[in-house]
Amino acid sequence: MEGDTVFDYDEEGEIIVAREIKMYPHDSKHTIWFLSEESYDYIMDLFHLSDPLFFPGTLEEWTHEGSADQVAAFQRHVLKLAQLGDPVAQSIYDRAAQQLSLLVSALKSRLHFDEDRPVRVSWSGGLFRTGEWILTPFRKYIEALGCEPTPPAYGPLAGAIGYAARSSLSPDRVSAIMAAVDSAPSSEP
Repeated sequence: MEGDTVFDYDEEGEIIVAREIKMYPHDSKHTIWFLSEESYDYIMDLFHLSDPLFFPGTLEEWTHEGSADQVAAFQRHVLKLAQLGDPVAQSIYDRAAQQLSLLVSALKSRLHFDEDRPVRVSWSGGLFRTGEWILTPFRKYIEALGCEPTPPAYGPLAGAIGYAARSSLSPDRVSAIMAAVDSAPSSEP
């Protein structure tokens, strides 16, 4: 990744921190981050930074050298920034939904679904715990593909168990097990 860091103030005296990152070395696509003062303070506190010049390098180091869990956990900070009204954080969910819809499009094409009938699409995973931040744009993108957004019938654990059991048990038995797992008390906080 290449890029420049720019620090400036807008007309109201709000701090604007911009990091232009060339995401694709052989392409002209760029991502520019603009942080509001609240978001700027949040990020500075999160990374224990005293000088904003260290922000881009720290973020790049943290995401590239961190474990997959650490990088995935950063999403909760993006959510906090989106809730604070940061437009870049909010746009991240739109871009994520767009990327997920590309997967739906590829699967729809690969599995040769009937073009005249809507394909029911459900979702699962930690990103969807953000609720409408991801669901609203995800629904918009998959509906544009002619798909019908359908809330999950079961939670992720029941789905995994059902998937594993499908080759060994009858569909009725698999459904009964999935329903029992889904109704069991959760150990999640």
